[in-house]
Amino acid sequence: MSAYQPMIESSPRFRLHAIMQRGPRPGRTTVFHDTMFHGLAWRIGRRPAVLDPLFIESDRTRPLTLVRNGSIVPQVTKPANNLVVSEAIRDKLAGIPGVEFLPVVFFRLFHYPFKAGDFSYESDPFWKHACEHAGADTDWFYFAQVDDSDLHDAIGNHYELLLHSPNALAEEDRESKELCLATAHALISPRLLRKYGMLAAPPSVLVNDEVLSVLQPFLDEDYFGRQTFEVEFPANVATPISIRVLSSST
Repeated sequence: MSAYQPMIESSPRFRLHAIMQRGPRPGRTTVFHDTMFHGLAWRIGRRPAVLDPLFIESDRTRPLTLVRNGSIVPQVTKPANNLVVSEAIRDKLAGIPGVEFLPVVFFRLFHYPFKAGDFSYESDPFWKHACEHAGADTDWFYFAQVDDSDLHDAIGNHYELLLHSPNALAEEDRESKELCLATAHALISPRLLRKYGMLAAPPSVLVNDEVLSVLQPFLDEDYFGRQTFEVEFPANVATPISIRVLSSST
């Protein structure tokens, strides 16, 4: 696919897509599967929470450090606040305004076969030990896996996808309005949505149709959720925006 080309939308009505981690699905996936797929992420020694995101305006000396299953490394994952993408996906998104990339650091890559719907890991003595001694915090199970240097050479470069901070967007457009949903929280305006195809919207990433068409083939439905909605901006700037949910798989 060629590099992203922005499409100008002149209507005050926009269709947007919130992309987020899907979370465990009974009979299909658990926290174990999600961790194997997305990986464990740290930044300067701390697990990054929604209160500690990294934006384009942030200090770039704090790369995301990952511990993950290296036998399967998807093209697109979301181990923390931001998406992590392969070099191939980075190139597909070339040219999109307001998107920058920071290389991630793979601290540990290990080989551990898994797939959605397979719960054989529950019979692994090491997993049982983790559950018995660590309770809900089983992170050490992944750290205890043997790092495979060959996997570091095989998977290629991956990058954290950085977007503008809400503060920066508020400065850019003083008439931006708050989008507040359970799945997405962002500052938006017609001007911002025409200019940027992606916006930070914790706990999601907000994208338009064109960007979704690039990412969609690489979003595994077992591990990514998506909510599609239509936003309409009123002529009166004092009136709240209108939001209509079109579809949801979260």
